[in-house]
Amino acid sequence: MTAPPAAWPVDGLEAWAGEWFARQGLTLREADPVRAMPWASVVCFEFDGDVRPPVVWGKAMAPALGAEIEVLPVLARAGGVVEPLAADRGRGYLLLPDGGPTIADVHPHEAQRLWRRALEAYARLQHATAPLVPELLGAGATDLRPVGAADAVAELAGRADLHQAGTEHGLTAEEVARLREVAVPGARAVAALLADAVVPATIQHDDLQPSNALVDGRWIDWGDACVAHPFASLLTALDGASGRPGGRSHAPAMRAAYLRVWAELTSEPLEQLEREADLAVLLAPVGRVLAWLRAGPAALELYPGQVTRWLRRLADAPWPLR
Repeated sequence: MTAPPAAWPVDGLEAWAGEWFARQGLTLREADPVRAMPWASVVCFEFDGDVRPPVVWGKAMAPALGAEIEVLPVLARAGGVVEPLAADRGRGYLLLPDGGPTIADVHPHEAQRLWRRALEAYARLQHATAPLVPELLGAGATDLRPVGAADAVAELAGRADLHQAGTEHGLTAEEVARLREVAVPGARAVAALLADAVVPATIQHDDLQPSNALVDGRWIDWGDACVAHPFASLLTALDGASGRPGGRSHAPAMRAAYLRVWAELTSEPLEQLEREADLAVLLAPVGRVLAWLRAGPAALELYPGQVTRWLRRLADAPWPLR
């Protein structure tokens, strides 16, 4: 039997965090590893006495995902995220105060209302963050604005290692042909259509799911985030909507609620925003491919087929013709 991939180590995180806690006068009671993945691990630290914060979350992450450490302080200036207590970019360590329960923790009926509210709050965060794009890029966020996303599609289409038959990312010959002959020019066409977008590029979380949304409307786990057309976020917010509050039947209403916030903030017609959303979502799978590749071989061993899934999404997308 093959051993499972090793989790990202937390020994160094626990030692570093312990030193920080000591400087704050906090007495650690327990360090409980709650999530252990090949690309990142999370530890819950609890303290003795009536102290604030009563719980701190520590995250140790692989270097390829470390941009989150510098992106978070930029986002915190706009609100809508949990502001770090301490960070070490060189070692990939992050300490965050407890933000309370996530939407994944509440009753499904209540989750539906909270999910809509979280998506609306996320739209406001994106709008507020748009002026900070140069700083987000400087902090290491991947540049997947429409032209960059189209370039990335072309680059992925040219990588033989991602779609050779018989490999873990193997596509059929027909799928490779569609990726190269349809998706690449299609992505260029979408980028051209979005050149005059009425909404600006901004932060794009790229992993919107209930476990990453706090009940109070803030968002956590920004390791996959990029700078992109904001509506690319609708891919993960609604994709596989059976796993999202309200299920597939409520996905159109959730999308409409998100876009209505943008209509209020920009005074642009909802019909125009709908058109831009349709185009932005076509490009969005490239971000998922790149995120899984950054997570590394061990992650793909644990979750096989993820790169292939999103490459196929690109190959099979209803690209516009120019």
